[in-house]
Amino acid sequence: MELTDWLREARDVLTAQGYTCAYLAIYGSQNYGLALDTPDYRSDVDVKCAVLPSLAQLAREESVPPVTLDWRGGQIDVKDARRFVEIAMRMNPAYLETLVTPHAMALCPAFETVRAQVQPLLERDPAGFLQACCGMGRQKVKALCHPYPAAMEKLRRYGYDGKQAHHLYRLLLVMRAFCDTGRYVLEPPASERDFLLALKRNELPLDRVQALTADWLAQMETICAEHGGRSRGPGGPGKRMKRAVCEAIEAHAREEALLSAVPAVDHAQAEDTWPTL
Repeated sequence: MELTDWLREARDVLTAQGYTCAYLAIYGSQNYGLALDTPDYRSDVDVKCAVLPSLAQLAREESVPPVTLDWRGGQIDVKDARRFVEIAMRMNPAYLETLVTPHAMALCPAFETVRAQVQPLLERDPAGFLQACCGMGRQKVKALCHPYPAAMEKLRRYGYDGKQAHHLYRLLLVMRAFCDTGRYVLEPPASERDFLLALKRNELPLDRVQALTADWLAQMETICAEHGGRSRGPGGPGKRMKRAVCEAIEAHAREEALLSAVPAVDHAQAEDTWPTL
């Protein structure tokens, strides 16, 4: 199945459950050119989805509750569109990934605007992006040998979860590419692919992986120190992201209001707030 078909099917699954999907995107190994489909390792296809709150949720000043659905061996991660954008504005690499991948489906113009603001956001706050990558790298080091239920089989067999080591090194490559190009480059250099896959498949001994991961994290810290500085925050690009999503939510609320007695969202709100009723 093509990735576009996965997104369409995920949209249909969520729509059938009553969600109003605004944006869907693939996240994970398919974006990096590192997906495997072998007898000993099959990569899941995972989807993140931003959904619009209903008129009733806006009236109660509620968000769409976050939920992760198991689906076709992978997962669909559902977030309120406001929360989705807020996380991306904080430079979370996993959420920014979903906004730069070509494997995406924008179901309202707002998320075309959000996608278009990612590069201006990175240009405004390169330090914030590098710091976020480094912070995620620290999490990967902590997770390397942590007994998470999903990793227990690997820990008993190898002593570590190779997927965590693979993600740590991939993040280091993202940081290097960002320093060279100023862009969020998802696919690693072709020369690194075999090594990344070897990490992912737990082909290296534990002692070597522990030494490598300590060195990679130190390199990430050095990059932050040399190229980072202080984060400037999302500024204008972030405001444009929020404004676009606010307008999409307001338009959706007005459509619902036509079928109910609940008043539509009032446009007259501060620029830095989300719509309420």
